[in-house]
Amino acid sequence: PSTLTFVSPAAPDQEVTLSSNFLGATVTYSATVSPATGLTASISGSTLTLTPSAAGSYTVTVTGTNGTRTATATINVTVGTAPVTTFTITADPSTLTFVSPAAPDQEVTLGSNFLGATVAYTAAVTTGSEDGLALDVNGDTLTVDALAAGSYTITVTGTNGERTATTTIEVTVGVPGRVSSSGGGGCDAGFGALALVLAAPFFLRRRRS
Repeated sequence: PSTLTFVSPAAPDQEVTLSSNFLGATVTYSATVSPATGLTASISGSTLTLTPSAAGSYTVTVTGTNGTRTATATINVTVGTAPVTTFTITADPSTLTFVSPAAPDQEVTLGSNFLGATVAYTAAVTTGSEDGLALDVNGDTLTVDALAAGSYTITVTGTNGERTATTTIEVTVGVPGRVSSSGGGGCDAGFGALALVLAAPFFLRRRRS
């Protein structure tokens, strides 16, 4: 493109593909930026990479050379001020339920509002026994393994440079269902025995008469 916009100096690099009307010809490209500070331009082959470091408006002049021939093109670049001042992180889902400690592991996807930024995540059990859950963070994925029944809170911490943010995940681990040994059949047997005890005196009384 001939125009580029960066939302802030922390935004990711952007690339521009360079070409000429001399198809198949060897063209060497170079680039200059005005003003000279706040935006860096680098070229590899026919790809121009722009890296912002300060808010402002810039003009990038690209020069192509083929033998004794030269041509130029310009790219207008705008770098905005950082719209994000508060660093936050998210966990999806933020609640987990295991039917029992034998249930399969569950995964939580971690993210932040600093899109494209490098965020390091850690996780710990902050409510409930630390031995009740096993936690493993790999990149932006948290794997939770239930080890004991109970209620737990996991606190996830995200770090980006000097910025830190936290979020929590509520976890419930149930116990396997149990079948009582004294079911309805036990109650029926009890009433049957009671009926025999009550009926016996009447049976004997009738024989005496």
